[in-house]
Parts: sequence; C-alpha cells; structure tokens
Amino acid sequence: MGAIPEQLGARAREAGASIELGAEVAAVAPDGDRVTVETAGETIDADAAVVATDPKTAGDLTGVATPTGAKACVTQHLSLPAHRDLRTGRRIVLNSADDRPNTVSPTSEAQPAYAPDDEQLFVANFLGEQDASDEELADEVRDAMASWFPEARFDDLELRHTDRVDFAQFPQPPGFRDDLPAPDAPEGNVVLAGDYTRWCSIQGSMESGKVAADRLD
Repeated sequence: MGAIPEQLGARAREAGASIELGAEVAAVAPDGDRVTVETAGETIDADAAVVATDPKTAGDLTGVATPTGAKACVTQHLSLPAHRDLRTGRRIVLNSADDRPNTVSPTSEAQPAYAPDDEQLFVANFLGEQDASDEELADEVRDAMASWFPEARFDDLELRHTDRVDFAQFPQPPGFRDDLPAPDAPEGNVVLAGDYTRWCSIQGSMESGKVAADRLD
C-alpha cells in the first residue's frame, strides 16, 4: 500500500513539485483568492490548499462537518512453509462462520516478493478492537485455517507481525453518503481530499484526490 504514495510523490517531483514531510499544519486560513497555511516553523502563502488528512483533523482545520466515530481492526501477518499448497490462488478467504478472523488473504500469491522463496505470507484481519494478545489471536487464526483446510498442517504457521489500527474506517451505516462533505465544502481555495468525501476504500481515496485536483485545476 505504501507504494501508492511513493509513486505519486515521484511523479509529482518529476513534474517540479517540492514535497516536505514531517511539518505539522496548525491552521489553514483562506484569504480572498489566497490561502495561508500555518506550520510550527513557518507561514506559507499559497494559491490553494488541499486538506488530505483523517476526517477529524480535516474538520478541525476547515470547520467543515466530517464523519465522526471510528472503526478499528487488527491485522496479523503470518507465514507458512512455501511447499504447503492450500490451493487458494489469489483469492481472499472469507470466514462464513464468524469473524475470528474475518478474512485471510494469501498476500504472497498476489506478490511473491512479499515473502522469501521458502515461505508464503498470509494476512488475517480481525474487525474492531481486540483485547486478546497477539499470540492468542494467532492461535485463533491457526484454529480457523485448520478447520478450513483439514488436510493441511498449521502448527508451523508463524506470527510475523501484528498491526493494531485504532482508526481503520469511519462508520458507514445505510445512507452514510448523504452526509459526507463535498470536496469544495471549505471556504475559499481550500478543498478536501480523503475517502471520507467518497467511501472507505483505496479507490475512494484515489478518486477523492482526483476530484480535489480537478476542483483546483
């Protein structure tokens, strides 16, 4: 996923853009046909500003009503010996019985470079905050996969890393799109870019960026 901003950044630099990272923005203030951006170290006078942050920060910076609440998730990265053929191909395995875990994805099938030659990598997702320890969750993944693939062994399914994401998505109940802010909702030459202007997905995020750029074109 990190390759997406890296590619966008590389293309922007090739087009002559200057990219500065690690500068926290304290305020975005439209002023006529200009925009003032305040950071801890400097004040920037700009033609326009794109606010591409999480919903709460975007609301704080622009005064626009953005989605509230948060959906968490826990993602575990696990490996198996490469010779263990589960015959899943590139298909995501959805748990139809419960959400322990919700899905298991054979990520090295989609991109072999993700794992060494002698291993295959899986990603398991648990929805919501989880009180169980990393190892306890990994045990649940082993038990679930053993029930899905009874002819295979999973005692050597090894936990490599666990990501606990407090804000993975904003809540999306039926009709949620009716209340999402428009990209040009802020005053002046300030636009919003983020999946909270479309829907929670990589596609929604990418589309929101294009829409924001078109608004300022």
